[in-house]
Amino acid sequence: MTLDDAIATALFQNPDLITLRGQEGVSRAALGVARTYPWNPFVQAQYFPNGSPLVLSNQPGGSAGMSNYYIWVMQRFELAHQMRFRKQAAGALLTQVQWNIQQGELINVAQTTRLYFAALYQRELRDLAYEFAQINDRLLGVVERRLHANLATPADMTMARVAARQTRRQADLAEANYQTALLALRQQMNLPLEAPLVVDDRITSFAWSPVQCIDPESPSLSPTQLAGALVQSRPDLMAASAGVAVANANAWLARAARMPDLQVGPIVDTGDDGTQYMGLRVQSDIPVLNTGKPLANQRHAELQQQRLTFAQLNQRAVIEAQTAIDRYERARRLAEAAAADHAGPSAAVPAELRDITAQFEGGQAEVVAVLNTQANLVLDRRAYLDLLNELAQAAANVVQATALPPRRLAILPKP
Repeated sequence: MTLDDAIATALFQNPDLITLRGQEGVSRAALGVARTYPWNPFVQAQYFPNGSPLVLSNQPGGSAGMSNYYIWVMQRFELAHQMRFRKQAAGALLTQVQWNIQQGELINVAQTTRLYFAALYQRELRDLAYEFAQINDRLLGVVERRLHANLATPADMTMARVAARQTRRQADLAEANYQTALLALRQQMNLPLEAPLVVDDRITSFAWSPVQCIDPESPSLSPTQLAGALVQSRPDLMAASAGVAVANANAWLARAARMPDLQVGPIVDTGDDGTQYMGLRVQSDIPVLNTGKPLANQRHAELQQQRLTFAQLNQRAVIEAQTAIDRYERARRLAEAAAADHAGPSAAVPAELRDITAQFEGGQAEVVAVLNTQANLVLDRRAYLDLLNELAQAAANVVQATALPPRRLAILPKP
């Protein structure tokens, strides 16, 4: 499994992302609600029949009571374009949800990158431990043969036996650490334990590019300008900007709600003498007890809060990008300086160790010199792998802080 495969699998199968993406359907449905006019016309009718138990009119000279009825139909109208503001708020909320989903995906990509490179790092340590365990096993065999030929002392045999046992245990521990790293990566991708998982890349095979602006034609920028340019594409900033738009639409909606709605419709009525009347009925609230100003003030305060949140988030994003880029560039320069001394795959036995081992087999060096050289080479190789791991983890931080694709930083040479 390559880095791209791991990222694609995690984006497709991670349960947190699957749950987060479910919010988009709810927001789309809410937008459909906002696009629907909320008020239906209503009709009201009333009918009084004549006859028993009705009585004659008690008006002097009046006739018998007549059946009477009235019917009116009314429609409620919003006079301050409230529906437009509801649609704006729902549309901005949908945009905010979509950017939040992309932010979740960005965090997922960065975390998958961290775990993938951590697995590569642990595999390199495991291979290194197994390599030197095999060397010590061969060294132990050489010491045994030299002891039988009276060319080595029992002390040499003891040192070789202890060194071989120690490196075997270190190799077993390195294997356990590697499997633990694979478990973390498997959990990130939501893979079952029975599913095969083998990482294909080697951390020593990656070439690391400097952080640059997305636009290749952009002029050289200072670190602050570069960080400010890169964070503009961060999804969390886009989501915060959409949150400002939501609050702004809600503030306008609260202002518009201060104008009472108007209910208008025709009415048909009859009198006791059978006379029919037709007219127009108009109804509206009188904004005396509730003028709508408290709600408008609340929505305005929420808008100011969202603007403040966006400004502070943008400032923090620039600082995060600056620190992530600075960490990455320092590690990249150190790795480039150390790469010349560690060319080739980690499985290759260093020339220094081959030379000292040949000298020992020829009787020109003591076993202590071989073990000391081996220990120093292990520390040297381990330090280089630690440096590459620091570089890889710093690259994952840059991905999360700037929304740059991982392949913009970690490049595998073409086969």
